[in-house]
Amino acid sequence: MFSDISGRYDSLNSLMSLGRDAFWRDGLSRRLWVPGKPGPDGSHGAKGSPGTPDSPGPPDAPGKFLDLATGTGEQILSIKKFRPMAKVTGLDFSEPMLWLASEKIQTATDSGLLTGPSPDLVLGDAVRPDLPAESFDSITISFGLRNIAEKKALYASVLRLLKPGGRFLVLEVVFEPRSLLAPLRRFHLKRVIPFVANQIYQIPGDAYAYLGDSVLKFPHPARLIDDLRRSGFVGLGYRHYTFGAAAIVWGHKPALIGQAPPAV
Repeated sequence: MFSDISGRYDSLNSLMSLGRDAFWRDGLSRRLWVPGKPGPDGSHGAKGSPGTPDSPGPPDAPGKFLDLATGTGEQILSIKKFRPMAKVTGLDFSEPMLWLASEKIQTATDSGLLTGPSPDLVLGDAVRPDLPAESFDSITISFGLRNIAEKKALYASVLRLLKPGGRFLVLEVVFEPRSLLAPLRRFHLKRVIPFVANQIYQIPGDAYAYLGDSVLKFPHPARLIDDLRRSGFVGLGYRHYTFGAAAIVWGHKPALIGQAPPAV
């Protein structure tokens, strides 16, 4: 499905987020984390920071980051805006999406908006990425986790790829049933998005009906934190955006020497 809609994917993301997706992506990029060298107790705080779990880390530490389900590369461009010298890798299973990401990166480079090391784009499976262990300071996934069935396997791969103390960041559109705006949001997800996708973008209504349903069924951030904790992450937290329409959830790979993840 995602390869079929690659050319209209960005417009549809804006429709789903009511135009707030770029703002949310920037919120995620501000929370990127770069673990420092182990301290006397074996802990890995961010370079130049006290190592508190909700600190975004210093902006002058370039870092090495992986964006899973990178799609057309919007999150990569956001990361490079805040950390131009960072080394960023984007991974996606859709080749047409990566073609578009490559074009965007080239355009941004030619116009001078993107500087520093050029991002790498990798065709692959987010659940079983063929990448070396303990290679990344932070790993991100934006609007992609709800489409992955094997979440436990994904979390295990993220822990393998993160450096000790590294951060995993999830950005998702969410639904808060207790919100005063819940009836309007449900109507938007169930009715407006499939209609516009079909009538304007000529995308079969069932394709975006699925995406609307996936938002409604996605777990509350507090429950997602419980899932991450059971998978072995520590230093967990989350923040809502735009009256609960989206959330960023984060957790860390254990950093203490000999610290084992809790049993799942």
